[in-house]
Amino acid sequence: KARPTGDSRFYFPLNSTSQASSASFVKFIDADKVRPDSTDYLQSKLMAYERKRKHIDEEVTPFRLGLDIDLTPDAELILIIDPTMGGDMQGRGEGNLSINMDTATDAFTMHGAVNIVEGVYNFAMHNLFADKKFQIVPGGTITWTGDPTGALLSLEAVYKLKASLAPLAAGNSEMLRGNVPVECKIRLTDELMQPTIA
Repeated sequence: KARPTGDSRFYFPLNSTSQASSASFVKFIDADKVRPDSTDYLQSKLMAYERKRKHIDEEVTPFRLGLDIDLTPDAELILIIDPTMGGDMQGRGEGNLSINMDTATDAFTMHGAVNIVEGVYNFAMHNLFADKKFQIVPGGTITWTGDPTGALLSLEAVYKLKASLAPLAAGNSEMLRGNVPVECKIRLTDELMQPTIA
């Protein structure tokens, strides 16, 4: 099992429709191969040519990747839900995650649950000009049962602000002049990509 260190960050871009086989960010290198000195001008030109040529000729070799992660609050978890609208969750939690990828079958699965210790839900609804950072209440959970985008939420979050209560008063608004602390609470349940917000 992998266990994160204090500077670990897990990024999950959940809006992506790319397939596992196109994960060009994963590269395997031969650790025993002697690397040429890149400060030599001719050698660096040759290296650039070889990289370009290799990229053209390169065929994707299927592989399987399995990670079992013992998640601790030391690691930051970042779920990017909708980068065009700005929706994401960032936080820390505890739990076990199993992440599996098989490029031969384009399978990508996640299993496990994370109990949230602290976090922020960036609630963005640009059609309403709303972009608010809600603090996630500790104790909520995010549970994966296979499809990474189908994670199940059970979270509460709070947005704190100061607001006037005068619009709520019927006729006696003089006494309610000025701003008072207000908490806007939301509950997020159901699927991560289409949560029920109450």
